[in-house]
Amino acid sequence: MNFLKIGAIDIGSNGIRLFIANVLEDSEQTTVYKESIHRIPLRLGEDVFTSGLVSELKKINLIKVMQAFKLLMEVEQLKIYRVCATSALREASNADAIVADVKRFAGLNIDIISCEEESSLLFQSRKLSFLKPKHDYLYIDLGGGSLDITFFNLNQNIESASFKLGTIRILKGLTSQDEFERLKKWLLNIINKSNKIQLIGSGGNINKIFKKANVEKDNPLSLRKIQKIRKELLSHNFNERMKFMELNSDRADVILPATELFISIMQWTNIDEITVPIVGLCDGIVANEYLKYIAENKKSNVKPLEINSNQSEY
Repeated sequence: MNFLKIGAIDIGSNGIRLFIANVLEDSEQTTVYKESIHRIPLRLGEDVFTSGLVSELKKINLIKVMQAFKLLMEVEQLKIYRVCATSALREASNADAIVADVKRFAGLNIDIISCEEESSLLFQSRKLSFLKPKHDYLYIDLGGGSLDITFFNLNQNIESASFKLGTIRILKGLTSQDEFERLKKWLLNIINKSNKIQLIGSGGNINKIFKKANVEKDNPLSLRKIQKIRKELLSHNFNERMKFMELNSDRADVILPATELFISIMQWTNIDEITVPIVGLCDGIVANEYLKYIAENKKSNVKPLEINSNQSEY
């Protein structure tokens, strides 16, 4: 049995994650197990979505986080890793300077990836084995800065769209009614193209909602249960959500707009269940880096990749 360690850093609008995975190759399949996840709720999106840039304080804190993550990876003797940034740095006017300073002071290269590459990496995670040939799917990825949706089937990605309806934007009142209307119109247009669509949800909030709903693994999450969680969230203030619902401070505020957005999407599409495979960008980064490693080392007869990282805790 071969053993490999791979690291992934996801610089998101709400939090920053370092995911360290153990990749085990045996005669039947290659399995990815979570060794550790470290998450810092830096919230770069709070700056970027209001002022258009990352503030000096957040830049300094980002560099400190990257320095800490670099040291952790050195202790773990990681040779294979990738650092990706999404919506917040995509939109920051000082992104190039941020990337240069992180490289200078932490020794890490940041790849600011597009919405398309972010979606591609999520699919790369190989946690979508439940897909059926005769179904169409709407893959809904909700982050702090954007809502990205892909309409696809097993044969092709048919259509995709990105909306500035991330949870931090909604929380801070930085969205417009026009953007919600654009989303609704886009969804209704998609629904008219197929009569057999299944929803798939990804992102920290839907993962947490799934966990709180006590749904058995591999079973879909119903609209009724999401509405029940929304009612429970509304009955608690911020501190109570942290205590009684066991939410981190940076999750206790954004989970309500996330819940309401998923409810709206399900109502507009008239679909009352959503599958939550518990997948995150870090899973996809690890899977992609492993496949690159396979190609670079010219290894053949690679077994199917199974992800067991379980990022739902984050």
